Amino acid sequence: MEPLLTPKEVAKMLGMSPQYVRDHACPPPGKKKRNVFPLIPVVRLGSSHRAELRFRKQDILKFIEDNLVGGTESGRL
Repeated sequence: MEPLLTPKEVAKMLGMSPQYVRDHACPPPGKKKRNVFPLIPVVRLGSSHRAELRFRKQDILKFIEDNLVGGTESGRL
């Protein structure tokens, strides 16, 4: 199993800010969804609104592929 990524590491992968990553992290179960899209799959360590956020590399790579527009990756056009 690969180590989990921090918001700062994910931000670097996406070319975005750590705040963007935190803002787009999926809300905890039972929490009202925000009008922020796309949502990034997240592992929440803790149950409060101050829970530490960590990310699985495979989820981030899938997030990138799922949000690819007009590219040819994976044979898509």
